[in-house]
Amino acid sequence: MRNKEFDQLKAEVIHQNRCANLHISPANSIRGGPSQGTFVVKELVYAYAMWISPKFNLKVIRAYDQLQTDGVAVAENAAEDLLENPLPYMEKLLGQAKQYKAERDQAVEKKTSLTSHLLNLFPGLNSPCPAVRSLKWS
Repeated sequence: MRNKEFDQLKAEVIHQNRCANLHISPANSIRGGPSQGTFVVKELVYAYAMWISPKFNLKVIRAYDQLQTDGVAVAENAAEDLLENPLPYMEKLLGQAKQYKAERDQAVEKKTSLTSHLLNLFPGLNSPCPAVRSLKWS
């Protein structure tokens, strides 16, 4: 799968890894030696599988839709285990929710800090007068 979309996805993975301070290459080929092969992050594996299999592509779309619609999606292979022992799944859900909340809180804090810093540098930005807010600051 060598195309524009793959390259764009790879670039986005690199960008997000950099933003998360992860220095992991999304795709790496090793030639020669005992550990040769091509190693990629799972997002690229999913993208490749979706590209070559319409059935898998549709499965991913439906799972994503269920997740967005219901707030949760259960993998077919996990349904029975979930019914028999729901606690580990609930703990995972709570862990994900805590992580998302912490990330959102951090983003809000960063935005608030940046806004405050900009307002200190350019007091006119906070003016109720549109003419003052539209001034170009140099």
